[in-house]
Amino acid sequence: MNKENDEDYLCVTQDLGYDGNRDRWVGYDPNNFDHIYREYEKIVDEQKKRKAEKLKKKYEKQSIKKKKEENEENEDEEEGGDAEDSELSSDSEKDNDLNDNKQNNKKNNKNEKNKTIARNLRIREDTAKYLYNLNLNSAFYDPKSRSMREDPLANIKNNLENSNYYKGENYYNNTGDAIESKKLEIFAWESYKRGENVHFNAQPTQLELMYKEFLEKKNKLIKKKQEDILKTYKCENITKENNNQQELIHSEVYTEYKPVDQIDSKKNNKIKILSKYEEDIYISDHTSIFGSYYDRETKKWGYKCCKCTDKFQHCVQS
Repeated sequence: MNKENDEDYLCVTQDLGYDGNRDRWVGYDPNNFDHIYREYEKIVDEQKKRKAEKLKKKYEKQSIKKKKEENEENEDEEEGGDAEDSELSSDSEKDNDLNDNKQNNKKNNKNEKNKTIARNLRIREDTAKYLYNLNLNSAFYDPKSRSMREDPLANIKNNLENSNYYKGENYYNNTGDAIESKKLEIFAWESYKRGENVHFNAQPTQLELMYKEFLEKKNKLIKKKQEDILKTYKCENITKENNNQQELIHSEVYTEYKPVDQIDSKKNNKIKILSKYEEDIYISDHTSIFGSYYDRETKKWGYKCCKCTDKFQHCVQS
């Protein structure tokens, strides 16, 4: 069938609006599912027939057993009257046991009904999410998933600061123990990628133990790194309490923050900072270190005192 040349073919376009285009049940026609209903009815009828056949077989077996028992009882009656008394007592005991079991089952059923009623009442005591704020512009409530992610009372928060009210599922999913559960889930994903058989829902206790061990190892590694850094710079015995402000200064020049008249320009005190390398060592009669001067023409480093770029040459000014 060529749709382009067919005059009877119509392409219907509908502009249902913002809500209509996002409706989950648009285009649903229950008449299109009649064949599914018929198949389901046939399946139910066949199940009923099979159940009836099973019940017939059970009744037949029970009738055969009863006949055998009756024959045995007749034989026992012929043997003597003592056997009859014992059988009557046993039958009466069985009947009493059956009656007791029936009464207990009835009581249990009543208790279960009461439990379900109490549960429903407890749920009904809580106000529904969509009844917190009846304004049309408030948070969206999805009836199919029964979720309200945003805060329904976001515009009225100032009046309800001291009261307990529903703050939306996004708030509860990002506070409290929910954050820790997310961390556990991420840890489960990463560990599964590395080849460990761990699942967030199937093996929660094993996952928690692994996560605790992981955190302990991580903290130990961090402490080792800190200790190694202190060893390299020979700062093992230094603690935070004993550290002075002067030792934390980055520059070696001592500065005083005083009025201009009181500052002594001659003072140029230096602070000794612990370091791994040797400092202020002057070679071959130089008064400055190598690297304190840079010659732009030759693009080489040298000594500031004599402006010499050869490291092992003696100082000219001395």
